[in-house]
Amino acid sequence: MSDRYIARARAAKAAAAADITKEADEVEAMATFFNRTGGKDCWSNKWGWWNKSRKLDEYSGVRVDANGKVAEVMLSFNGLNSTPDANQTDGNDWGTGLNGLRFLQSLNIHGNRMEGSFSDSMDSACTLTRGDQFMKRQYHFENLRNIDVCRNGLTGPFPEALCSVATLEWLNFSRNRVLREPLSKLIE
Repeated sequence: MSDRYIARARAAKAAAAADITKEADEVEAMATFFNRTGGKDCWSNKWGWWNKSRKLDEYSGVRVDANGKVAEVMLSFNGLNSTPDANQTDGNDWGTGLNGLRFLQSLNIHGNRMEGSFSDSMDSACTLTRGDQFMKRQYHFENLRNIDVCRNGLTGPFPEALCSVATLEWLNFSRNRVLREPLSKLIE
């Protein structure tokens, strides 16, 4: 084998390794989301979420794709609550948990008690990770098509980070107090 062929094979292997989202990373992301939305004390249906040894397809309100990656989080009217816990020292940004779910296609958390800045949470969810930067991605989510966060207490400006999600087809943020100013960028 030529050195050139070996170098190309090594580069392809390194790129593939950098692009893999391990199930353990998704489990950690789900645990962060669970903890920052009052999962232990507030959720009405939390089967599997508190036990990191469970497979992701055993979590209530979660659907995985053919590769075992989290594709849908469907937790409407489930008691999610983003009010900060007095013992929490690292903030209460629930979007940080979503950041670990790069293959997410649909997020449905309508009819809960999610409060605070919609923009801050979505900015955290859409922030490019080191893996994204290594792979020269321009946006974090590759498959995100649907977001439903209506009937919560979200506030602030419309998240500009969502304007860069090229795959987004449907967004419902009604019955919140979110300003729609940057929305024109999404429509263009």
